[in-house]
Amino acid sequence: MYLGDRAKADSLAAGAAATDPADPAYPDTRGDIAYYFGVYAEASKLYEQSTAVNVTHQNGIALWKAADAARMAGDK
Repeated sequence: MYLGDRAKADSLAAGAAATDPADPAYPDTRGDIAYYFGVYAEASKLYEQSTAVNVTHQNGIALWKAADAARMAGDK
């Protein structure tokens, strides 16, 4: 993930997201970045945003990723 620089990776993804807020891939990507760096609660919220935009994006995997990130954050 961008050579271990979370701020840079998230900045680039956020900039891309600004170009098309209706694309569920962007919050999904930002969720992947947060998850990779161990910020699980934020990752869960971003995956939920992706699902809210389009629940069928990547066959709905963002919903599963949101649940997994919430579990990693301590939600049971």
